[in-house]
Amino acid sequence: MKKIRFIGIIFSLLLTFGNLFVFSYSITLSDKIATIEDKTKTLNLNNAGLKKKLYSENSFEMLYNKAKVLGFEKKASTFYFPPTKFAYSQTNIHE
Repeated sequence: MKKIRFIGIIFSLLLTFGNLFVFSYSITLSDKIATIEDKTKTLNLNNAGLKKKLYSENSFEMLYNKAKVLGFEKKASTFYFPPTKFAYSQTNIHE
Protein backbone atom coordinates (compact mmCIF):
# COMPACT_ATOMS: atom_id res chain seq x y z
CA MET A 1 0.00 0.00 0.00
CA LYS A 2 2.87 2.34 0.82
CA LYS A 3 4.42 1.66 -2.56
CA ILE A 4 1.26 2.64 -4.46
CA ARG A 5 0.92 5.79 -2.37
CA PHE A 6 4.58 6.70 -2.98
CA ILE A 7 4.16 6.15 -6.74
CA GLY A 8 1.00 8.30 -6.67
CA ILE A 9 2.79 11.13 -4.88
CA ILE A 10 5.75 10.98 -7.29
CA PHE A 11 3.40 10.92 -10.28
CA SER A 12 1.38 13.90 -9.00
CA LEU A 13 4.62 15.84 -8.33
CA LEU A 14 5.85 15.10 -11.86
CA LEU A 15 2.52 16.26 -13.29
CA THR A 16 2.63 19.43 -11.20
CA PHE A 17 6.18 20.33 -12.28
CA GLY A 18 5.36 19.45 -15.88
CA ASN A 19 2.31 21.70 -15.71
CA LEU A 20 4.42 24.55 -14.29
CA PHE A 21 6.99 24.08 -17.05
CA VAL A 22 4.37 24.13 -19.81
CA PHE A 23 2.70 27.18 -18.24
CA SER A 24 5.96 29.16 -18.03
CA TYR A 25 6.91 28.15 -21.58
CA SER A 26 3.53 29.29 -22.90
CA ILE A 27 3.97 32.67 -21.17
CA THR A 28 7.37 33.20 -22.82
CA LEU A 29 5.91 32.20 -26.19
CA SER A 30 3.05 34.67 -25.78
CA ASP A 31 5.56 37.43 -25.00
CA LYS A 32 7.51 36.57 -28.16
CA ILE A 33 4.29 36.59 -30.19
CA ALA A 34 3.38 40.01 -28.78
CA THR A 35 6.76 41.48 -29.73
CA ILE A 36 6.52 40.00 -33.22
CA GLU A 37 3.04 41.51 -33.62
CA ASP A 38 4.38 44.91 -32.51
CA LYS A 39 7.22 44.67 -35.03
CA THR A 40 4.72 43.68 -37.73
CA LYS A 41 2.57 46.74 -36.95
CA THR A 42 5.54 49.08 -37.17
CA LEU A 43 6.68 47.49 -40.42
CA ASN A 44 3.19 47.86 -41.89
CA LEU A 45 3.15 51.54 -40.91
CA ASN A 46 6.58 52.06 -42.45
CA ASN A 47 5.51 50.26 -45.62
CA ALA A 48 2.39 52.39 -45.89
CA GLY A 49 4.48 55.54 -45.62
CA LEU A 50 6.96 54.27 -48.19
CA LYS A 51 4.11 53.29 -50.52
CA LYS A 52 2.64 56.80 -50.33
CA LYS A 53 6.07 58.30 -50.97
CA LEU A 54 6.62 56.00 -53.94
CA TYR A 55 3.24 56.86 -55.46
CA SER A 56 3.88 60.56 -55.00
CA GLU A 57 7.34 60.27 -56.59
CA ASN A 58 5.89 58.45 -59.59
CA SER A 59 2.94 60.77 -60.07
CA PHE A 60 2.58 62.87 -63.22
CA GLU A 61 2.73 66.05 -61.17
CA MET A 62 6.09 65.11 -59.67
CA LEU A 63 7.41 64.04 -63.06
CA TYR A 64 6.24 67.36 -64.53
CA ASN A 65 8.01 69.27 -61.77
CA LYS A 66 11.23 67.30 -62.27
CA ALA A 67 11.05 67.86 -66.03
CA LYS A 68 10.50 71.56 -65.39
CA VAL A 69 13.59 71.71 -63.17
CA LEU A 70 15.64 69.91 -65.83
CA GLY A 71 14.43 72.26 -68.56
CA PHE A 72 12.06 70.00 -70.43
CA GLU A 73 9.00 72.21 -70.05
CA LYS A 74 9.19 73.74 -73.54
CA LYS A 75 6.33 72.41 -75.58
CA ALA A 76 7.07 71.30 -79.10
CA SER A 77 5.55 73.37 -81.86
CA THR A 78 2.92 71.76 -84.01
CA PHE A 79 4.25 70.27 -87.21
CA TYR A 80 2.08 70.01 -90.30
CA PHE A 81 2.97 68.12 -93.45
CA PRO A 82 2.94 70.31 -96.58
CA PRO A 83 0.10 69.64 -98.99
CA THR A 84 0.91 66.94 -101.50
CA LYS A 85 1.45 67.89 -105.13
CA PHE A 86 0.41 64.52 -106.46
CA ALA A 87 -2.65 62.51 -105.53
CA TYR A 88 -3.60 58.97 -106.27
CA SER A 89 -5.72 58.35 -109.29
CA GLN A 90 -9.44 58.48 -108.76
CA THR A 91 -10.04 55.74 -111.31
CA ASN A 92 -10.72 52.19 -110.32
CA ILE A 93 -7.58 50.10 -110.50
CA HIS A 94 -9.42 46.85 -111.22
CA GLU A 95 -10.97 47.92 -114.50
